[in-house]
Amino acid sequence: MVNKTKNLKSKPKKGTNSKKTRVTKKVQNIATKSKSIKQKILPVVVGVFLAILGGMVIVEYYNSTNIIIQRQLVGSTNVERAWNFYREEGFSEEATAGILGNFMRESKMNPAVEEIGNKIGYGIAQWSFTRRTDLEKWTKENNFLVSSLEGQLNFSIYEMQKMKFGKYSYAQFKKLKDVREATEVFEKHFERAGVVALDERIKYAQETYNQYSKTKDRSS
Repeated sequence: MVNKTKNLKSKPKKGTNSKKTRVTKKVQNIATKSKSIKQKILPVVVGVFLAILGGMVIVEYYNSTNIIIQRQLVGSTNVERAWNFYREEGFSEEATAGILGNFMRESKMNPAVEEIGNKIGYGIAQWSFTRRTDLEKWTKENNFLVSSLEGQLNFSIYEMQKMKFGKYSYAQFKKLKDVREATEVFEKHFERAGVVALDERIKYAQETYNQYSKTKDRSS
């Protein structure tokens, strides 16, 4: 007796291939939609980021000990920019005028100027010797150009915060209400100038006050 063995071949189940095709198409559709959403969202996100970045006026960054605040200086001249800077820092109009009267005498508000002759002094306050070295080191550590007005204005704050202004603390000096007194105090304790020329400093200070003060009474 001969056994007849049937040649059995596996037959594909009906519908299997079509199901796989549908699943594949769904996955492709999801991937396409996801890519399309990313393409639409990414420009919006980038645009918002750039708008925020472009509109920033105050930037904070950190060093090992302090938060340094860089402000976009506002004004058409260095005197006006410095005036607005110190006013933003909380100095009275009179104290601000006293500071700028001294700086005008020292440098005419040129942050890149060196002392005539010996070239020892530098910048708006004519920092010299160890204080010039400190200025150069501090601006480098805090990502300012040493010749930049904003770097020197910020450094002046750094110095003043550690100072006593005779009978006044730093906080008290900031609130002085007399242009002449503020000019004298700043010269004596911050500038400590070799050539005082106090009358010239007071003249510059009063002129600055008269030009930029927003108060009604502009008498010294």
